Amino acid sequence: MATNYFPLVANATANTINELPSGDNLNLAGSNIVNAENITANGNVTSNNLSVASNATVTNTLSVFGSSSPL
Repeated sequence: MATNYFPLVANATANTINELPSGDNLNLAGSNIVNAENITANGNVTSNNLSVASNATVTNTLSVFGSSSPL
């Protein structure tokens, strides 16, 4: 399956919609990502709250800081 990049940047000068340039950020403040089946991240993933509804697999290092709830 090919990797598709979504047209996200409106270029009013050229009257076109372009792909988000490499190195730019996508700010989703106030928005959500829903119904995602697989998410792949290269680098760090930071979250204030992580919830796993089924199984989680860690293939390298998992670091947890702060307090935790008892199981």
